[in-house]
Amino acid sequence: FTRSDVLELRTLAMTGNCTFVIYSLLSPPIKWPAIVWAMTFASVNAFNITKILNERQGKVVLTPREMEIYQEHFQPYGVTQFQFYKCVSMGHTKIIPAGEIISRQGHPIRSVKLVVRGKTRANVGGRHLTAIGSSKGNRFRNVGGDSGAWIGEMAFLQAKWDRDHATAAAASAAAAAVASSDNGGGATSSSSGGEGDSL
Repeated sequence: FTRSDVLELRTLAMTGNCTFVIYSLLSPPIKWPAIVWAMTFASVNAFNITKILNERQGKVVLTPREMEIYQEHFQPYGVTQFQFYKCVSMGHTKIIPAGEIISRQGHPIRSVKLVVRGKTRANVGGRHLTAIGSSKGNRFRNVGGDSGAWIGEMAFLQAKWDRDHATAAAASAAAAAVASSDNGGGATSSSSGGEGDSL
């Protein structure tokens, strides 16, 4: 827990794999399966280390406004300029009139929004919650920075989690239906298979 940088962690992991291989080769009897696994893990870590270094050395040209957004909302969390540029390239800018509701509790979330100019006000049950609102200066006033500038990020991640696990559940139901059919439970198999398909 003394290291949080992914590059350092992968470097330590690869060093451990290589050390284990050397130790195994010098300690008879040689356990080849363990050596092969350690070399495989070391290769995977080496590949990812190269990928991280390429990303961090990637040259991008940001406009003054993009640099301001990067420094306020992304740089404090270890996001590189190259990663930020890729993220920005997938989104678009939208001007929202004052007073318009951006997000409503209970409604499905299909995207994550970041307020880069202006301010927002969050109300839950008729009460104003300052912690999840955004206004100029929050970056310096609050310990967590202007976290209220992000809208819908938790709901978006939760929705993705639910979709992924719903797919896994449907696949499990289909597998159970096939197994039931193989064991002679034809009627039950047909019913379970139909439910799996409907999901």
